[in-house]
Amino acid sequence: GNGTFNVNVTGLLTATTYYYRAYAVNGIGTSYGPDSTFTTNASAVVPTVLRIPATNVLGFSATVGGNITSDGGSTVTASGIVYGTSPNPSLTTGVDSTTSPVVTTGIYSVSPAGLLSGTKYYFRAYATNSVGTGYSAQDSFTTAPVISTFPYNENFDGTTTAWTTSAINAGTNAWVRGTPAKTVLSGAYSSPNAMVTFLTGSYLGTEDCVILSPQFNFASFTSDPVLRFRHNLKTDLDIDYDGGVVEISINGGAWTRLDATTGTGTNYNTTGSYAWYNNSSTLGTLGANKYNGVTSSYASNTSGWVEAATRLTGAAGQSNVKIRFRFWADVFTDEGWAIDDITVVNVVTPTLAASSATAVSTTGTTANVSWTNGNGNGRIVVARLSATTAVAPTNNTLYNANAAFGLGDITGTGNFIVYSGTGTSTTVTGLANLTNYAFDVYEFNGKYMHNLFTTATTSSTSTLPVKLISFNGVSKNNDALLTWVTASETNNKGFEVERSIDGRTFEFVNFVKGAGNSNKSINYALTDEGVLTKQAIVYYRLKQVDFDGKVSYSQVVRVTKNAESINSVIVFPNPFNNEYNVSFNAVKGGMATLETVNIEGKVIVTKTTAVTQGANTVSIVEAANLSSGVYFVRLTVDGETQIMKLVKN
Repeated sequence: GNGTFNVNVTGLLTATTYYYRAYAVNGIGTSYGPDSTFTTNASAVVPTVLRIPATNVLGFSATVGGNITSDGGSTVTASGIVYGTSPNPSLTTGVDSTTSPVVTTGIYSVSPAGLLSGTKYYFRAYATNSVGTGYSAQDSFTTAPVISTFPYNENFDGTTTAWTTSAINAGTNAWVRGTPAKTVLSGAYSSPNAMVTFLTGSYLGTEDCVILSPQFNFASFTSDPVLRFRHNLKTDLDIDYDGGVVEISINGGAWTRLDATTGTGTNYNTTGSYAWYNNSSTLGTLGANKYNGVTSSYASNTSGWVEAATRLTGAAGQSNVKIRFRFWADVFTDEGWAIDDITVVNVVTPTLAASSATAVSTTGTTANVSWTNGNGNGRIVVARLSATTAVAPTNNTLYNANAAFGLGDITGTGNFIVYSGTGTSTTVTGLANLTNYAFDVYEFNGKYMHNLFTTATTSSTSTLPVKLISFNGVSKNNDALLTWVTASETNNKGFEVERSIDGRTFEFVNFVKGAGNSNKSINYALTDEGVLTKQAIVYYRLKQVDFDGKVSYSQVVRVTKNAESINSVIVFPNPFNNEYNVSFNAVKGGMATLETVNIEGKVIVTKTTAVTQGANTVSIVEAANLSSGVYFVRLTVDGETQIMKLVKN
C-alpha cells in the first residue's frame, strides 16, 4: 500500500555513522529510495528510572514498581526491582525480581513472594541498556506481622500492638488504646490498657469502626482454633440498634460473623460459644445477632468484664486469617465497648493422662479422691456406683461440677461430675452408707465447651460402716474433752481414741465401746485428763474398729490449751428433703440460735434452743416448707457464729 512507515533499529554502536535507504517490493521487483545517513549519539548514558512506592503489603508479599522515563540513548534490555534487608540493594547484593517481558519505557510493577513477615525491606527499581544499569532512589516497606506461634496473647499493654483500628463504610472510628476512664468502662481488665470507644465520655453515635488483628497462620492446625477475649459493653437505651460483633476473614475473603447465633441462659452460651451474643434484633446496620445493652448481666461477669470464647470456624489449615471486633452506633450515645486480653489457642488432646487415682472413704457419706496430674490444662472427676458402666465425657462439651454426688452434670446415666479444676484431690459428699463407688479422673485441654479429654484413671472405695457426722475436741483446764456423734453404725465394735503431739505419730489413749448396729444418732465422749499440763497443743483421731477387724480413721482434731470454741459443725443430711440436723460442740451450757438464710440474706427460719456442754444435735423440722435451692445455716453459741452452706432438694 501507500503511505509512510518507520522501524526501530536496535543493537547499534555509539558514535557511529550508518547509511540506510528505504525499499518496497511488488510483483515486478524491488525499488529503493535515495541513500541517507545518521550517526548514533556519542554520549549514551544509563536509563533513568523512578521508584513507585509499595502497595498491597501483606505478611509474605508486596507490590512494588518503577517508571523508566529515559532509555539513556540506548535500548533497555532488562528491567525490574532489586530488594533486600540491607540498604541500597543492587543486582549484585540484592534479590533480582525481573519483569518479563522487558519493559523498555514507562511504568511496570512486580510482586516479590516468599518474603518474611514483620520484616523491613529496601528496594530500588532498575533498567539496563548497553551502557549499564540505572537505579531509582531507594524506598522501603515492612511486611505485616504474621502470628504463627500459639497460644497467642494480646493485652494492649506493650509499647506497640500489631492490632490496628479504622473506620469502615461511612462511619467514624472511635477506637483508642489506653486506660478507660468512664463510669462503667472504668479501667482495663489487665492494667493499664485496653481498646475502647474513646477513653472518656460517650461515643458519637456515628460509629462504624473495627479493631483489626494481624494475620494469623493456622496452616498446621487440624481443628479450628479458639478465640477468647474479655470485654465490657454499655450501649444506649435505644435498644436493639447499637452493639458489637466479631468477624473473620480467610485468605482476604469477605468478612463473616463468628457464630451468628444468640446465646441462651444467664450466660448466653451457644453449643459452640461461651458468653456469646445477647440480642437477636434485626434493627440497625449490624442486624442479628450481636452484643447489645450491658454485659454486666452475664453470669460470668467479673467486675464488669465478661470472658467470651468461640471457635474460629473454617480457620484450620489456613495461612491468612484475620479477625476484627466491629462496633456500630446510631444517633444515640453511651459509653460503648472495651476489649482486652485477647487469646488464640490450639486445643489438642493431652499427651499425658492423669494417673494413680486413689479413693478413700472418710465417713459413711464422703470420700477423698486424689490423683497425679497429667499435662493437660485441668481434669474432671466423674463419680458413679461401681456397678454402673463408666461413660467418658464428650469432647467439646461444657460440664459443670458439684462435689455432692448426684447434683453435678452427667457424662452418661449415673455418671456425675463431682470436680472440675486444676488440683490433685477433691472430697466427694452425699454418698450412701455401705456403698461401693468408682471415681474416674479425666485429663483435658481447653476451657468451657472447647475441650478434649483423655482416657480415665479409676479408683474405687466403699463408704464406711459407721457414719461419723462430727468429731470435736476442746480444752477444759488441763483436760481435753473429746465428743463425737454417729448417725448410724453397722458391725461397729468401737473406737480407739489416739493422741499425737506432732500430728503425725499417734498413740493409743483409750477404747470406747460402739453400739454394734444402730440407725439412730448416738453421742460419745471421752476426757483425756491432765494431757495439757505439759503440752499446749494435742492432736486426736478416732480409729473405728469393726467386729471383723476392719478399721477406718476419722479426721484429726486439734485441742489447744485454754482455747474454747464451737468447732467441726456438721449439717446433715445435706442436701435434705424435709428437715435437717445441726451437730456441734458447746463449750458450756446456754442458748444457741440457728437461722436458715436464703441466698439474698433474708432469714427464713429462726430457732433458739438450750444446749448443754459438749456435743449437741438440733433438728430443724421447720425447714420442710422451704423451696428447693441453696441456703445457709447460721449458728450462734455464746457470741460465736459459724455459717454453713445447705441445699434443699
